Order: sequence, then structure tokens, then C-alpha cells
Amino acid sequence: MSLFLVFFLLLSCSNDDDRGPDNGIESLVFGSFAGECFGNCFDVFRIDASKLEEDRVVDFFSGDYNFRGSFTFSN
Repeated sequence: MSLFLVFFLLLSCSNDDDRGPDNGIESLVFGSFAGECFGNCFDVFRIDASKLEEDRVVDFFSGDYNFRGSFTFSN
């Protein structure tokens, strides 16, 4: 019985289990906006595997939005 358990444990593990899911996501855009405010009411950022960017072009949210990275944070 113990030989069966050792055999089962050795064959049940593989290095393929360490990989994360490949969901095809290349970046994440996140932020916040507020209505009826003065100044910069829209803060939005994009992060990917190599950099963090901020969109400083758009000052308000008006429906459809396309990220425009105008500032890249340094490491």
C-alpha cells in the first residue's frame, strides 16, 4: 500500500502546474473620475508587463474612451 502511495505522489506532480493561465490580456487600464469638480477630474493609468503610464491628456470622461499614454513612470 505504501509503495502505491509513493508511486502515486511521484507521478501526480509535474512542472506544468507552475504556469499561470494564458488569458491573452496585455495591459490593464484603471482609474477614477468625478463630476462637478474643478481641475483634473479624471485620473487613468495603464499598466503592462514593462511600464506604468498615465493619461494626462483627457481631463474629463464623456463616454467612449481611448487611452492616450502621455506620461510614463520610471522604474
